[in-house]
Amino acid sequence: MSSVFALLVGVSDYHPDSGVSGLNGCVNDVNAMRGYLRNQFPQDPAGNILTLVNSAATRAAVTDAFKSICARTPPSGPATPFCSITAATAPTRLPLLSSPRLTKTARAG
Repeated sequence: MSSVFALLVGVSDYHPDSGVSGLNGCVNDVNAMRGYLRNQFPQDPAGNILTLVNSAATRAAVTDAFKSICARTPPSGPATPFCSITAATAPTRLPLLSSPRLTKTARAG
């Protein structure tokens, strides 16, 4: 069985001024996905699945974690990005990462 590499991001806690509240499901989604992946790939090191939730899920942390996962994923291996957030505060445009591998993947998809 192949290995899995995943970045799981969930944000349930938003600033009070954002007008978004009561999103406990986002972190629950991430925890459920992590459990699912660990059950499907029990032989993989736990470090193959990176999890960022709430205040730890800064733009810089997500970018660094995504680059880390992509750098460790073999060319033929699966990399799984998973994000559970509210669309009410999602940016309209995500910056492109400058990794040649990401550029190649983006063009192929």
